[in-house]
Amino acid sequence: SLRDRGVVVEPSLDPPLPTLEAVLPPAGQPVARLGETIDLSGHHLDGSARTVLLSNDRFGIEENIAALLTGGGGLIQFSIPIARAADFPVGIYRVGAQMIRPGETDARISNRMALTLAPEITGLPLNVVRDGAGTASFTINFHPALRAGQSVVLVLGQQEYPPQGFVAPATSLNFVIENAPIAPLPGLLARLRVDGIDSPIIDRSAEPPVFRNQRVVIS
Repeated sequence: SLRDRGVVVEPSLDPPLPTLEAVLPPAGQPVARLGETIDLSGHHLDGSARTVLLSNDRFGIEENIAALLTGGGGLIQFSIPIARAADFPVGIYRVGAQMIRPGETDARISNRMALTLAPEITGLPLNVVRDGAGTASFTINFHPALRAGQSVVLVLGQQEYPPQGFVAPATSLNFVIENAPIAPLPGLLARLRVDGIDSPIIDRSAEPPVFRNQRVVIS
């Protein structure tokens, strides 16, 4: 038989190699954020010493993160800890998986797929009072830290506003908006845009999806 001759036939179109087929941030979001559980789906992903490989060519990043103990042959889950925010700037990453497959002794590495890591606003002034000249001044906090060379703007409603000068790495930015528009309740939706990547403003875990409480009221 074929097995007696050392040939094993598997009745499947999937090659018997660790393969990623999708990178799935939680709640249907198109982007991932620090501290969230991210799913890597595929096949032949079971084994020991399962590790997620993350690389970013622009910043020369090559990082390994231990996978969570959940999942199985079709799923690896991991999270980028908020405590490691300094190691993972906003951007596009190549993500792969490494493991020692059952019955084997050498580690195997899967293919790579793209993962978009977005900024997250962690502190937002919900109410801003303009001064006598109509200028609104406020500070926002966020992660990951902004690195040298990255572009950044705050999108309020449909307008973009650059920050005041800052020194990278920065996790807070000051904004001074002259002739600021009056924005009563519910206020203007706020997004931080780093290198063209927006902080999420929609809670897709809700049914139906709703806007997150990322609004600024200007009076």
